[in-house]
Amino acid sequence: MSESIIFKYANDISMNRKSNSARSVTTGGYARTHRLGPSLLSLDVELPVLSEEQYLEVENELFSIDDGIEFLTVNLSSNNGNNIMSTATVPLKTGETQIKVIKDSHSVLNEFILVNLQPSTNNIFKVGDFIQFNNHDKVYQIFKPRGITGTQFSSTVGGTCKVRLSTPLITSIGIAPSSISYGSKRFYHHVQGGGDLSENVTFSWTPGSGTNSSGLFTFNDTVTGNPYVLSDGTNAVINIPQGYYTALEIYYVIRDSKNGTATFSGLSVAQRAQNNKISEIISGVNYINTSSFSIDFSVTNVRPELTTPSKATGQSLHSPVTNTILTNPFRDGLITIKNPDNTTAKDLSGNDLTITIPKANVQGDDVYNYLVNTIMGTNSTHPIKTDGVWTSITSGSYVENWNEPLEDSVGRFLIRWGYGYDGCTIEYTTPTASVATTYNAYNFTEDVVATVGTNLITIQNATETYTVGEYLQPTNRFIEALYGQKILSVATNGTTTTINFDTTYNASTTGWSTNTKISKHDADDLSSSIGFIKEAYIFEDADLSTSSANVLMANDVNIKLMLTDKPGVTIIPKDEDKNLYKYNSFKFQEVL
Repeated sequence: MSESIIFKYANDISMNRKSNSARSVTTGGYARTHRLGPSLLSLDVELPVLSEEQYLEVENELFSIDDGIEFLTVNLSSNNGNNIMSTATVPLKTGETQIKVIKDSHSVLNEFILVNLQPSTNNIFKVGDFIQFNNHDKVYQIFKPRGITGTQFSSTVGGTCKVRLSTPLITSIGIAPSSISYGSKRFYHHVQGGGDLSENVTFSWTPGSGTNSSGLFTFNDTVTGNPYVLSDGTNAVINIPQGYYTALEIYYVIRDSKNGTATFSGLSVAQRAQNNKISEIISGVNYINTSSFSIDFSVTNVRPELTTPSKATGQSLHSPVTNTILTNPFRDGLITIKNPDNTTAKDLSGNDLTITIPKANVQGDDVYNYLVNTIMGTNSTHPIKTDGVWTSITSGSYVENWNEPLEDSVGRFLIRWGYGYDGCTIEYTTPTASVATTYNAYNFTEDVVATVGTNLITIQNATETYTVGEYLQPTNRFIEALYGQKILSVATNGTTTTINFDTTYNASTTGWSTNTKISKHDADDLSSSIGFIKEAYIFEDADLSTSSANVLMANDVNIKLMLTDKPGVTIIPKDEDKNLYKYNSFKFQEVL
């Protein structure tokens, strides 16, 4: 590409992005504005005072542009002192020569994942950087993806970076709609410890008499005397609707608030929402009789005070009796995402990738459901979802197959990692449990199934010793009785080990297949832990569908421009033989 003389001498370039739009009115009478086409870059270019030689160079270029039919192709970063774009090359992963694109969602037309970048690099791109694909002249600018703050982009541990373009693509870059781009799919074995579920306290209740009004329970810290502050910074309270004053009615109010279903018509939306937060400190409530009820607290040293009675006179909450003490309470847990080198992975805003598990999630399946419904839920704003660290978490299974003593404490689930994070691991840094629970010891063997048959499997060159009474499970299957089978007999003949199971079933139709690795459990060999999450099996490696086009950035981006306004020029006498020349603004627009 030859260098444009106009842009060679330009000392001031201003750019604007605009799009033609139209307004219309729907059949329902609503006005709307809609885009008529892609956004276009327009440039105002200012030149300094030129010498006669420089002026003639510019005029010669202008005469070569035939009434706007011929176009200029310009690389802004190559021109003197404009500094419009970074001249540094984008750092790439070792062995890679081109930036490629994968697309994780075909419903969002201007968001992409750039790959082959140098891993874990801060500020690899910034908002406003130009981007172009080598199969089309259209130039785009980078925006931040929705939900991400700041103006700088960093690459993931896998050398990827999600970007949002200034406008949807106007031509294909070679990704078919049916293409799939994702990271690895992995099973995780999960053991969850235990603890004291609640501190049970019985309260006497006097309903009172007289005029009905709205009431209020305030939950106070008995050590400090101050209101107990919830994790979102608000005080723990329960609003009592007008007309609720008997022990049974108060039980209903506390129960529904604990269950997150407080929809009493006598309360405002804000009061209902505040009531529904009480599950953070209350795990249950029990109606006893017309003058008493009990509350199960999941935190210590918290008691309610009847701040505002719901009856005019004589109403009281009194005589608390502590029936059980919470000596080993559950606590907020923590999951940390680790890079392959065991450093903590960062989100796209540069913060540690961690998940806080509220203490109310006391069982293994509670933790799993929190990850599914909150962290990966539809309205989640957690970076685990918005940054595409995980694309799904499914297949949670917490059944007591091997006589685990604590209900729902042992299980497994399946995570599909986002591309670029598939080399990361999960560290259960802090379980919500505080007391170790026993579970059946297991190990993931290196042995694989050679053949399957009715009631049996065979293994070639077994590295493990298999014993009657142990349980075997295909590592890539859920923990269910359908798959886990107890060994009835073991026979070795040369390099072949034949294992018969003690139930009648056809192994070939219930999850066992050739080349499947085996996990082994022993119901008589108990271990203990307060909780852990351990990778069990990489079920499916990353599958990458990249664009056929290469991504251009920085010095490689060339903008195709049309001169829309040839400026006038002012002649400034310099001396008897020479003049100086000053152009008004040159106006250009991008050509698609």
